[in-house]
Amino acid sequence: MKKLSIRVLCIPVMVILGLFLFTGCNTKNKAAEGPKEVLIGVHIGSPLFFYLDDNDEFGGVEDAILKLIDEKLPEYTFKYEILEFTTILTSLDIGSIDMGCYLFEYTEERSKSYLFSTEGYLDFANYISVPKGAKGITTLDDLQGKKVGTWPSGNMAHLLESYNQEHSKTPIDIVYVNSNDIMITNFNTKSIEASLMTRWEVMTHLATRGFELELVGEPVSISDCYYLFPKDRTELQTAVDRVLRELKASGELERTIQKALDDYAKIYS
Repeated sequence: MKKLSIRVLCIPVMVILGLFLFTGCNTKNKAAEGPKEVLIGVHIGSPLFFYLDDNDEFGGVEDAILKLIDEKLPEYTFKYEILEFTTILTSLDIGSIDMGCYLFEYTEERSKSYLFSTEGYLDFANYISVPKGAKGITTLDDLQGKKVGTWPSGNMAHLLESYNQEHSKTPIDIVYVNSNDIMITNFNTKSIEASLMTRWEVMTHLATRGFELELVGEPVSISDCYYLFPKDRTELQTAVDRVLRELKASGELERTIQKALDDYAKIYS
């Protein structure tokens, strides 16, 4: 009987011990797993927004904002993958990245394929831009009959094309350009008289190409930049949105953007 009693008593002890060890191992494994890696597709296009320095360190406004968000999300760790702009969308399609970042504005067409962050992180209002000192242009109507440069297939190209459809008798002469260098060359040769740009683009052209433009009139479009996610990454989207709301409310987002702008000015001053 003692032997049986000991056996019966030992079984619960062993079970409890086993459960303790199993639970302990699971806790250690979870701790060892650490935060989930988030692979973000980024584009090295403008040194104002994203660049890689001589020490292979990232910088720019976009980088500063992402690092700030990463700090506020201990359950995640951000990692970049450098891609061409259009490849970011393709990579989201096939699920090889978890998040896309490069000045994405909201469009109905894109929203059919991707989740947008519900919070914007960067003001992207567009204005009419002209060479500094130019006179007589402040509205879209002032551009009728004038040559206006724009990127093909972008939101501003669509805005100009829509304007021409509504003003077919007095259209704007749209000139499509495929690079910033061509845009500035066209300004220099007077092949175009104006363009539609954000304040960020004007800053970039002055710093990297020495060409001074100014923004005139009221914004022709009000927009923000958003992060893109695959349709099934709602948990990540929600977490990023929560942090963006907190950063806006505290003013930390604007302070981070301003510091990145100051750093940029020091590099190109």
